[in-house]
Amino acid sequence: MLLFKPNSGASYVTSADIVFKGLTPTKHYTLTFQDRTDLNDDFVGVTGTYLMTTGIGTLTGPSNDWDSEIIWIDQTD
Repeated sequence: MLLFKPNSGASYVTSADIVFKGLTPTKHYTLTFQDRTDLNDDFVGVTGTYLMTTGIGTLTGPSNDWDSEIIWIDQTD
């Protein structure tokens, strides 16, 4: 997944919580973060249901504007 954070002044941004769509609810997934490697241990073997309802929360970056992240999604079962 490629995640791009727009400028903080963008009026179309209504939520900062990141949830996924299209996963199998009963399968388990491991997320690997390209830049925020400290998050890799937090998302090992989580269910599709968790990722589609709770998600990964809010990613914060070094500034309030223009940030990005690559998240690798691997099904583990």
